[in-house]
Amino acid sequence: MLLLAPRPGTAGITIGGGGFPEPDIVTGKTVFFQDDFSTYTTATALGDFPSVWSSTDKYMAPQPSPITTSQPVDTANDSVISPGWTAGTKALQMLYDGADQTSRDFVLIRPDASTTPNNKTYYVQFYARVTLDPGWNLATDQLCVKFCELWPADGGNDRAQTNTRYGTGGYSPPVPVTFEILAGGGEVDNCAAQPVTPWPYVLFDGSWFRYTIQYTPPSSDGASDGIMLAWANGTNILNLSLATVGVTPSGGAKAWCTLPEVQTLNANGLAFVLFGGPQTTPVPNPTSSWAFAVSTCLITHDP
Repeated sequence: MLLLAPRPGTAGITIGGGGFPEPDIVTGKTVFFQDDFSTYTTATALGDFPSVWSSTDKYMAPQPSPITTSQPVDTANDSVISPGWTAGTKALQMLYDGADQTSRDFVLIRPDASTTPNNKTYYVQFYARVTLDPGWNLATDQLCVKFCELWPADGGNDRAQTNTRYGTGGYSPPVPVTFEILAGGGEVDNCAAQPVTPWPYVLFDGSWFRYTIQYTPPSSDGASDGIMLAWANGTNILNLSLATVGVTPSGGAKAWCTLPEVQTLNANGLAFVLFGGPQTTPVPNPTSSWAFAVSTCLITHDP
């Protein structure tokens, strides 16, 4: 297992769009999960009831699979590939057929049922790659997918996620797809949608990019003291917090967020993450296939 180091030179530096600096998620933090997937062999092996894992090992498994849904692994669409984002690592790849509501998942399995503390900030960092078939043109088409779901320690259905969604008006030039935050306390259309680039059509070019999430649970459900932020390659693209309500970042197309959006965050710690999820692309759009790969994931929290 490889500890994912912070990007050199980013700690303490404000990067991109007037946003917040990408945090150092290693120094002084408690590790909840870390893996470069280098020991993984096949999706089938990950989805089987493992006899070689200890009672405290956490690992990623596909859905469907015997261990997650009591179904066979979808080996045509879920796979372990090599190399991952860098030499010596591997990646988990999900192949989508481009149809609306097609779902591919890899989910964190926790034999010890551990969670991050409810009152502690936690961090999720990974490398992602989206590879499109020629039928896609993200400058005009709308590729919407759940991307990364954060599931709470209370076991409820009130997850928080950073997903892509068709853009709203106010972007000049028009942006067909943006990242947004969708929290389970109540769905808000285009919730805290990103106001600054890099847009998905910039990131989804077949290259690896680093994605970092910071989540501070509110003191209670519905409170306005929770925080959720995301960075893409060091640039702050999502910023859901009371301090950024109504604030438009430098060069931004809109404000970071609204107060009702802040109040949708869940007060619990993290139980597990899920990568992929359903494609929620509206029609008409191309139904060409595309692939989403994830490599080297690190999850930490404040001590």
